[in-house]
Amino acid sequence: MYIHRNIEHKIEKYLDHKEVISIVGPRQSGKTTLLNYVAKFLISKNKKIKNITFENNYDLNLFNNDIESFQKISESYDVVIIDEFQYANNGGKNLKYLFDTSKTKFIISGLSSLELRFQTGKYMVGRILEFQLFPFSFDEFLRSNNQDLFTIKKDFQSNKLSRIY
Repeated sequence: MYIHRNIEHKIEKYLDHKEVISIVGPRQSGKTTLLNYVAKFLISKNKKIKNITFENNYDLNLFNNDIESFQKISESYDVVIIDEFQYANNGGKNLKYLFDTSKTKFIISGLSSLELRFQTGKYMVGRILEFQLFPFSFDEFLRSNNQDLFTIKKDFQSNKLSRIY
């Protein structure tokens, strides 16, 4: 069962924009799960999606060593989602090339903001939107474990409930 994350609404606003979306966060924070949700969401909007991970050596080697072939493959998709982007050798330079030469939307994820900024920094200025994904917030925890309590908390915060007895 997928647990909706608070960050989803922030990301959804930019899915139709050209800029690359970067999702960064610590291990086990749910980046891959969120990317899979975004892919399903985009498919429901009739977008053609390519979902890859740079843990796959074929995809990583193609990106690192033959960016033109990677571009030809990516051009047949509306959106290319790349998980574990931090494994790329020339990630920022190659991503800039893809951004500048194709109409494809790219969404990437990686371990830490610093690693991805180092990879993409000077190349992707003005071309990338970064979102931090943290482990579950208290609201997300409640939503996943006790929907009734989550609803009460939400109603109380929105002043629908003035007191709880």
